[in-house]
Amino acid sequence: MTTKKAIGGALIAIVVKFASDILASLAVGGLFLLGVPEWICIAVMGVLYLVTTLILVKLIYNKAFKLSKEEIGMKKSAPKPAYIILAAALPALVCGILLLTKGEFVMSAPDTQARLAAIAGITYNVIGAPVVEEVLFRGVIMNLLKKRWNTVVAVVLPSVLFGAVHIMGLEEPNPADCVQVVIAGTLVGIMFSLIALRTGSVWNGALVHAVWNLVMCGGIFAIGAQLSEGSLVTFVMQSKSFLLTGGAFGAEASVIAIAAYFMVIIALAMSGKAVRTRLQHS
Repeated sequence: MTTKKAIGGALIAIVVKFASDILASLAVGGLFLLGVPEWICIAVMGVLYLVTTLILVKLIYNKAFKLSKEEIGMKKSAPKPAYIILAAALPALVCGILLLTKGEFVMSAPDTQARLAAIAGITYNVIGAPVVEEVLFRGVIMNLLKKRWNTVVAVVLPSVLFGAVHIMGLEEPNPADCVQVVIAGTLVGIMFSLIALRTGSVWNGALVHAVWNLVMCGGIFAIGAQLSEGSLVTFVMQSKSFLLTGGAFGAEASVIAIAAYFMVIIALAMSGKAVRTRLQHS
């Protein structure tokens, strides 16, 4: 794998992410103008985002780059019990701790249509986004960089990029919010990267990612310093500390979540080292 091909392929993956999102948004915008209910449009957008990405990945990397599914981390992989447990335990731990802080539950969606729109957001936040991000960041980009350089580069660089991309989700970012989001996003990226490396594919990481999004930002529930209009219910924290609330990004960037990501990373790294040691002495 040449440097030009690795970097070019990684940059194309970023273009694919935004192009798929834009194309899905334009298509759904047309449906909305035709009078299709908003909640249906939101649901369709999540599906189109996912389908468009998978089609482009197949055309670009399987056909043009001549890379197999295995080479970009997309080989079939059944859910492994350890990651099913992790998928449930991670959001439960973070939410459990944050819900012990002072705050109140507030209904975010005031009417039926708004509630339907929030529920429909599950297709984008829980089905579309997790799979797209795992396929592109932990599948395509990580494996291209790994082929050209090494595992450390392949894990760290896409993870920092993953964190930086999430700055775009901030409505009015300030420096503190940006730094916190990048740190949280980078650690999340490393965590999912280690899962992909351990399992040889992106699908177990996508499962953990999907359940995390379902609980934390899927459209049903949210935790943060302010009301989330995209969720049915928000636990609005009274704390003024952006470290605890996660600032403008919400609970996913809180110090509690960051600590949880770090603990999982350590556990994955240590278990991976133990496996390698056993193999060396077998």
